[in-house]
Amino acid sequence: IGCDYCPADANPSSMWCRNYRVAPASSKQYVQDVFGLIEEYGVRAIIASNDHDVRALMNELPSLTASGVLLNGASPNTLGCLDKLETSRMFADAEILTPVVYERENSMTLPFVIRKNLVGTGQKFSRIISTRTEQFQITEQMWCSSILTQCVNGREFTVDILSDLNS
Repeated sequence: IGCDYCPADANPSSMWCRNYRVAPASSKQYVQDVFGLIEEYGVRAIIASNDHDVRALMNELPSLTASGVLLNGASPNTLGCLDKLETSRMFADAEILTPVVYERENSMTLPFVIRKNLVGTGQKFSRIISTRTEQFQITEQMWCSSILTQCVNGREFTVDILSDLNS
């Protein structure tokens, strides 16, 4: 179940399971659509199609569980993994090297990276700020919804994190 903005049969994951199109996760209709499909088709497992769906479905986890529906990837850390600051803390606690997180009020070493902090809550953004001129062009809205980190030279990788109900 997910909102991919394409016909369900055009979704590449259709080779593994049946896909249903629902309203965007940010809409009030989303939860109604999901629970309507659960009731109509006897859905017993949901694989969320994107970060927005994961966040919305995690917020409904008690109701999903009560309905006998398994949410793929649900764990105590799932919402934390959609929060870049919390993810940074989890990595540091596990002694995984991660870039330094800057506080806005502190002087940041140029270049630094500004990214949207909460994944699955609207349009993503990520920018490398190399000059003070670029820094002054960041809007107040971006400052308020971002995490600032040290810029590390090299390639960046985005990875899926596998977790279970025990961690």
